[in-house]
Amino acid sequence: MKKLLPFLFLTPFAALAQSVPVVEDVVKAVGPYEISSLQAQNSVIHLYLPADSVGVVGITGGDTFVSAVENTSRFDLKISEDDKSVFLKNSMAVGSATTFALTTACGVSVSVYMHTVKIDDPEKKVAPKLSLTSSSCN
Repeated sequence: MKKLLPFLFLTPFAALAQSVPVVEDVVKAVGPYEISSLQAQNSVIHLYLPADSVGVVGITGGDTFVSAVENTSRFDLKISEDDKSVFLKNSMAVGSATTFALTTACGVSVSVYMHTVKIDDPEKKVAPKLSLTSSSCN
């Protein structure tokens, strides 16, 4: 019975852990990434940008960006003239983080949590780019 008691204690917590939906980070490290607009819509994207750098979020297919909103003056977003890219200008200190939101003409809303990182190794390649693949609006 003593061996069974810990198992009985943990069983309700295991069931609870399985019933809570967990959304994994789509972007977990610095680099170029490609995800579908559906993945972007259903997730919070974690993007890592070096301090004092510029990154980009692009969209391929039939969709375009219509708005980009940030919440700090130390971070700037600009939609390209063809509405297919959003440029991210990061002036935040290392260790800082912020959020920004993007919406598309097809109604996709993208939530991004942007982390500022320090790159110590000059040999380390950094490609802060996220590409969303989309189809035409229905």
